[in-house]
Order: sequence, then structure tokens, then C-alpha cells
Amino acid sequence: RRLLLILLLPVSGAAAKTYDLSIDEMRAGYDGRERQTIAINGQIPGPELRFAEGEDVTLNVTNRLDTDASLHWHGILLPYTQDGVPGISFAGIKPGETFTYRFTIKQAGTYWYHSHSGLQEQEGVYGPLIITPASREPFRYDRDYTVMLSDWTSEQPESILVNLKKQSDYYQYGRRTAGDFFKDVSQSGLAATLKDRSE
Repeated sequence: RRLLLILLLPVSGAAAKTYDLSIDEMRAGYDGRERQTIAINGQIPGPELRFAEGEDVTLNVTNRLDTDASLHWHGILLPYTQDGVPGISFAGIKPGETFTYRFTIKQAGTYWYHSHSGLQEQEGVYGPLIITPASREPFRYDRDYTVMLSDWTSEQPESILVNLKKQSDYYQYGRRTAGDFFKDVSQSGLAATLKDRSE
């Protein structure tokens, strides 16, 4: 029995991984126009976090902003106090403070993490989260690539939200205008144009 326990100890012990993340302002411009935004460790998206199923993880998140911040581990099974939603699972991370998230990884897959404070996610506070399974995957591959899609605009997220609250289709540039109406009337006639718009 002692030999069996010794052989099982390395397999049953979960390795511990620690990440240090910092939320701070930075200037960025992916469309040729630079503006003030927010990033994690100076990059948008934030750094790719890689965990292994069964691993104990520690994430030290420092808020270098002048307002509260947070990180939520989207889709991850963990104690509610580590979920990162201000006002629900914790108070948020105050300016200049560091909050330490600690939890054990209980699943595998591709996920993401992001802020639940104000519009920080839309500013750039998000990143990929990859968890490798404890057992070997049933397929083989030579390389593993992470692809993360996101929108970028030089417009401030607060302005976008105000515009959408006023008019939900504010950014629908494909909608027909009064000019289109008169053009269609000249090409197809009034009756056909009105019929087309009533359908």
C-alpha cells in the first residue's frame, strides 16, 4: 500500500499557477485614430491565460485606474466569491488595490474573461482563457491557435450606449433614407415604391 500511495501522489496533486494582472489606461488606435482606452498588462485583448483541469490558480489583479475595476471568469465553475461581479459576488477592486482570486479549475475548454465594471469590457478589459483537459484529448494536432474576435471603434463606449438608447438602429448604415425613397420613385414609380416599403 505505501508504494501505491507514493506512485499516486504526483498524479493527484494539482499544480498551482499564479498570474499577475494589471488594469490600467493606455492609448490605442486600431483604425488609425488613437484614443485613451483601458488594457490588461498593457495589451488589448488581455494576455491569454492557460490553465489545466484540476489546477489551483491564483490571479492577483491590480487596479491602476481611478475608478473601481473587476475581472469576471466567464463560464468558469468556481466559488461565487471569486466570480468577479461587483455588487453580487464581491465589492469590486478599488483604485490602487489588488484583489486575489483563488480557485480550482474543475473543467476544460475555451473561455474568456472580462470586466463587469462600467463599460471597461468595451474599452479593452477582456482576454482569452484556455483550460486543457486532465486526460488526453481524443484528437491530435500539431499546433494550437487562439482566435479572439472583437470590435474596435474610435468612438467612446459611453457615446455608443447613449446613441443606442436613443435609437436602437442608430448604427444600421444599410437602412434606406429619404434620398433612397425619391431615387426608387424615379426608377420604379410611386406605387411600386410604396408597395415595396409596406412589405
